Amino acid sequence: PLSLLDQRADLLAGMAWVKRAYIDHEACLALHRQASELLDRDPDALSGRNQQLLAAELKGLQAWLDKSSAPEATLSLVRQSWDRLRGELARSHCNVVLALAYTSQELGELDFAMEVVRTTLQEATNWPLAARCRVAHAAGFFHLCNGDSAEAEKQFRRNLLLAEQHTLPIIALISRHGLGAIADLRNQLDQAKEHHLEVIRQPYLTTGRDAVVDMYSLIGIYARDGEQEKSRALVGELMASAQLAGRPFFLEQVAALDAYTDLTCGKRKRALLWALGVPDSQMSATFDRIPLIRARILLAEASMVCLVKAEQILQELLRFYSTSHVWYRQTEILVLQALVKDGLGQADSALATLA
Repeated sequence: PLSLLDQRADLLAGMAWVKRAYIDHEACLALHRQASELLDRDPDALSGRNQQLLAAELKGLQAWLDKSSAPEATLSLVRQSWDRLRGELARSHCNVVLALAYTSQELGELDFAMEVVRTTLQEATNWPLAARCRVAHAAGFFHLCNGDSAEAEKQFRRNLLLAEQHTLPIIALISRHGLGAIADLRNQLDQAKEHHLEVIRQPYLTTGRDAVVDMYSLIGIYARDGEQEKSRALVGELMASAQLAGRPFFLEQVAALDAYTDLTCGKRKRALLWALGVPDSQMSATFDRIPLIRARILLAEASMVCLVKAEQILQELLRFYSTSHVWYRQTEILVLQALVKDGLGQADSALATLA
């Protein structure tokens, strides 16, 4: 009941993690603030150990939420949270550990992120298998960020096998999402299709985030194979799922995928109307495909005004992916930047960008 929820800092924190999973940043922030204020006002409501554990959890959530703080301040929060959690991992949960690890990676502290996940896997042996697999998946992602796709692939395949053996559908889906990304990087298109399709068929398992990224990749693959119309039906199914879920971010992302499909199917005017009608917005998450699709459509239009706008979008994307330390996303942006510069008649600059 809401009357009880409002009186319990630990329950408010639990609800904040739920809102985080649904990409509802404002609701998550409000719940975090409410939980923190309640914990400060009535610390005796929880036992000493539970109070310290919740305080550490709230610090970890704050580090993930507050994108406006200086990196040094955010990293300080992460380390404070980890120092408190380290001895209480058996009583903690994977969401807070993942928040600390991914925030560290985004700050460029990849070694510390790996330390967090390795320590957790060594010490949190009582956690449910699904939780341990989620932490192991993070390790695979960090290997990929470090340029070690072979080690990342081993981790994702190990998780996929465990998921199939123990019927863990979400772990299976995120494992295929990771394997699909690796197949994309290696230009192994048949394998990429297989993994992307599995993710797209169950979008609700990760609130649509992974399905959006995999559908974006699949649209490009189908376009290269001359099978553009296959994208149309799949995007239509995703739109139905997004409408059923009713989450704005999912609906907006699928609308962008629909415009990208229009572009690959030769409906350039309709795609351009979408691209010109979408307001400029700050990139806030690595799964956001709206700016990237806008840039591709404006590049295809190739007018001077569209190319200049595409260049601005790509510059912002490159800044975002550079500061979040996701190297394999940067390469795609650089290729598109080179094409824009070539379209603007800047051949030498285009070649330098490719180099």
